[in-house]
Amino acid sequence: MIDSETIIAEVKEELKNKSVTEVLSFEDIPMPEEVSYMGTEMADFDFGDLMESNDYINKHYQVSVWHPTGSARPLIGPLIGFFQKVMRKLTRFFVQPIVEDQNVFNMNCVRSMNQVRNYIYFDNDIISDRIEMIRQLARQTDNLEKRVAELEEKNKQLQEDKK
Repeated sequence: MIDSETIIAEVKEELKNKSVTEVLSFEDIPMPEEVSYMGTEMADFDFGDLMESNDYINKHYQVSVWHPTGSARPLIGPLIGFFQKVMRKLTRFFVQPIVEDQNVFNMNCVRSMNQVRNYIYFDNDIISDRIEMIRQLARQTDNLEKRVAELEEKNKQLQEDKK
């Protein structure tokens, strides 16, 4: 069994011995520009952003094993291309199943994201319908409250007239 408290104590002691005064948190680690668009911050929901991302993953979920081979170098380019083709053929038995598994995984992720998108889209429609129904009920309630107030006023007047 792993004793995490002992490991943490050992790490803290090692940090003291190395004169490390400050340990960075994950938030302090700079994020590369190419992934900064991914929305790591919690923000308001943006349906347009969801649709844009969903369109992208629907178009690019399949990974290809085969990319163009060769080199632009004039003398050794054909040799490099030949070597790349040989290596590709030698590693095909190993790489191809991994890529196929990745494509199946990607396809299922895209399907699940499509279901989330559909749920949000249809849920928004249902919410819009419910909001309209609530507004109608609020108007009806206001009308009924006014009518009840009028009837109570008339009732008071009738009771006063009887006296």
